[in-house]
Amino acid sequence: MDDPHMVEGVYKEAMEDLKEMYCGRTTMEILDRRWSKDALFEDPWLLCKGFDQYAPHWFSIPRLYTHFDQVSMRILSANLDPHRVVYAQTMHYTLRWVGIRKEVDSIIIVDFDDEFKVIRLVDQWDGEQPPTRWGTLYWRKFNAKLIPWLVRVPKTKSA
Repeated sequence: MDDPHMVEGVYKEAMEDLKEMYCGRTTMEILDRRWSKDALFEDPWLLCKGFDQYAPHWFSIPRLYTHFDQVSMRILSANLDPHRVVYAQTMHYTLRWVGIRKEVDSIIIVDFDDEFKVIRLVDQWDGEQPPTRWGTLYWRKFNAKLIPWLVRVPKTKSA
């Protein structure tokens, strides 16, 4: 993809897909189109490796939260070599069952392969790297293995 307008369109589509996912509207179609099967997803709670771990995470969002708002989103950097987008995002979530509203400010780093499928996504809450000290790395890996036991991933193309 040497045409800058084509690349811009692909990045725009990728950003729209990510917004849908963060707003709790993940579908199998989005995952098939946008994510590599062996992609890595990281945030302060999870370290997911591969479809079997990251897909349940995305489908768990509407089960954990009742309301989602992307308050702001701003692209900080978009590169072609490597294929990477870095953007800032502010989300408002309302926790299910307790009604607590939470605001999450993130710096999100997304690496793509040559087909513009996500191979790595790191969600840095408050711009900080996901924690790895004092056992938190193992806790994040444990959570990534636990969620697939609790959340079913649809077999069809939509949630």
